[in-house]
Amino acid sequence: MTFSTANEFGDALVDYHRMRYRLFIEREGWDIPHFDNLEYDQFDTPATVYLIKRRPETGEVMGGMRLIPTTQPYLAEHVWPNIIQTRPIPKDPKVWEGTRMSAAPELSVEERRQTLSELGIGFVEFLLSVGADRVIFEMPPKLLEFQSRANPEFVERLGEPITLDDGTLLVGGWIHLSETTLTAYRAGAGVTDDIVTYPKASIPYRKAA
Repeated sequence: MTFSTANEFGDALVDYHRMRYRLFIEREGWDIPHFDNLEYDQFDTPATVYLIKRRPETGEVMGGMRLIPTTQPYLAEHVWPNIIQTRPIPKDPKVWEGTRMSAAPELSVEERRQTLSELGIGFVEFLLSVGADRVIFEMPPKLLEFQSRANPEFVERLGEPITLDDGTLLVGGWIHLSETTLTAYRAGAGVTDDIVTYPKASIPYRKAA
């Protein structure tokens, strides 16, 4: 969903921002913008596409993430430009950035694992549908190393780790997107079919040539 299509999904987008507040501010203690128990930043804009997983029985938000095309301002470009060291900062309709990928803190370990796995399937499905071929992520080095070992054919590191002001280490990487990527993510989650539900109104991105 986007800002302009969120009305088709009830309170899902607001509940996703509430979940981000519980996770990143209440539990993790991040010093980031928030208001009225909603976490947000300057990259939550009308250009952002959100993927949100809800519990089918209740509509409860179990997890979500946001996707931004690099033709728009994005996190790595404006906050951590030194995290991409092996090439120029991308500004390309075929390259997107994925951030705030998260599962609700109150979920069980198994529910969190499945939620994150399904979000992985979701972002590959959506990005392939708009013609993207890569998605940038910023993550702890150990997580990128795990992703690289599990999927060496499509995970690429974009530089050495950087140290944030609070001592956190982050490294930039991107995932090369293809039907092979989608097959691997589906196999990891035990999913065989498409899982993204699209709004009736069109997403404001045409397929990149």
